[in-house]
Amino acid sequence: MGTTSRRDFQTEARINIQPNIPPSYVAYELRYNDPITRQSYRQAWYWRWNGVRDGAFADSFANVPSFDTDKLIAYLRNLNVGWDD
Repeated sequence: MGTTSRRDFQTEARINIQPNIPPSYVAYELRYNDPITRQSYRQAWYWRWNGVRDGAFADSFANVPSFDTDKLIAYLRNLNVGWDD
């Protein structure tokens, strides 16, 4: 029987809740390696969040349409935060 290894992973999400936060985009990227196929994979999700108005947290997220996704990716690339295809 073969051996398997467990790799720890970490996620972090922070938001500074203020009385008013304008609607925003949320981009989430996951990169991982499959130990069986030895392939690397990347998945990305893009949402639009309605923000906070008068202290009320908007809990609705909407998927970003493809034409806005392209603009969002270009914006993230310009920030040099390590976002790439």
